[in-house]
Amino acid sequence: MVRFWRRKSKDQSALLAWLSRAWRSDRMTRYKDFRAVFMGHSTPQQGHRVLSQICRWGGLYGAVPVYDDQGRADPYGMASRAGSQELCQRIVSTIHVEPETPPEGAQKEE
Repeated sequence: MVRFWRRKSKDQSALLAWLSRAWRSDRMTRYKDFRAVFMGHSTPQQGHRVLSQICRWGGLYGAVPVYDDQGRADPYGMASRAGSQELCQRIVSTIHVEPETPPEGAQKEE
């Protein structure tokens, strides 16, 4: 059984470690989870599984270097992988880091 992440913790590395171990679903469960999260009402468990899958697809848990068929470093593949990882990092950061509230009486800059 998977224990679900507690949002009160401020340790982002613990969240990433938890996500890397999250339950891996079969295709039908994954389909239902994604539909529930993005098109309807979902449970926290479904949200955790969807986030874990997005991070897995984005290569967040792997190394950045990518090699071609001859074993040479592929700069385009590395750039693509780095971009995917950055997107996953931004999603996790947005979920995990609460934005600062502006001081009372602060004016919006126009």
